[in-house]
Amino acid sequence: SPARGWPRLDAATHMPQQRWPSQASSFQAFSGDGQTVAYTAAASSTGGSPGVTNLYLKHLRDGQIWTVDRWNGGNVSLSRDGRLVAYDSEIDVPLLGDSNGSYDVFVWDRQTGVRELVSRTGNRSGNSSSGNSFISASGRFVVFSTDATDLFAGDVNGQRDILLRDRQLGSTRVISANAAGSIGNGFSDDAVVSENGQYVAFMSGSGNLTADPNPNAYQIYLRDWVNNTVVRVSAFPNGV
Repeated sequence: SPARGWPRLDAATHMPQQRWPSQASSFQAFSGDGQTVAYTAAASSTGGSPGVTNLYLKHLRDGQIWTVDRWNGGNVSLSRDGRLVAYDSEIDVPLLGDSNGSYDVFVWDRQTGVRELVSRTGNRSGNSSSGNSFISASGRFVVFSTDATDLFAGDVNGQRDILLRDRQLGSTRVISANAAGSIGNGFSDDAVVSENGQYVAFMSGSGNLTADPNPNAYQIYLRDWVNNTVVRVSAFPNGV
C-alpha cells in the first residue's frame, strides 16, 4: 500500500484519484501528445447505473473527465491530441441510423460532444458487424474491419474486409485489395493507419494481394492506396 500521506493513484491514469472506483478500471488508449487517457470503469463508480461499464477520457494536465459512451468491448483509439476517440460498440444508436444489432464503429469529439457513425452506408449502418477500429493521429481517417457486405460496391468475397473511412470527405474505400483492384480472397483484420491515411498495415489470409510466394498462412501487408501498391511485410530476406 502507498506510504501514509501519499495520494492514491488511479489504476488507469496514474493520476491522483478523485473517487476510487468500486470496480477495477481498465486502460484502453493513450494519446500521442501524452495528455489524454481512455479507460473503462464501472459506471457506478461515478454515480452511474450499477452493472454498466462506461468508456471515459481523462485529460492528465487538468484532470477533466468525459464520459464517452457505454462500453461492452471492442477497440479504442485516440487522435494525437486526444480530442477524438474511435471505438467499437454493439449498442445501437437509432438517431445515427444504427439499428443493425451488431458492432459498429463510432467517433466521438470531446470538444463538441458530437458522435459520428463511421461504419456506414449512406445514412445507416452496415448489414453486419464492423470493429477493430483505429483512428489516425490527425483524426481524419479511421480504418476498421467489417463483415458487412454493403459498405462498398462489389463486396462479394464472403470474407472480412479492411475499409478506410475519410471523415473529411465522407467516403469509404476498401483497403484489403490488390493493385489490380481485386478484393482479397481471405479473412483480413487488425489494421492500423498512418497519420495522413495513405498507409494501412493489416493482417490477411488472402492469397491474391501480392504476386510473391505466400506460405498459405496469415501475413502482414502494407497498402499504399495513393500510389496503389501492396507489399507483404512479413517476408524473410529470401522473399518467402
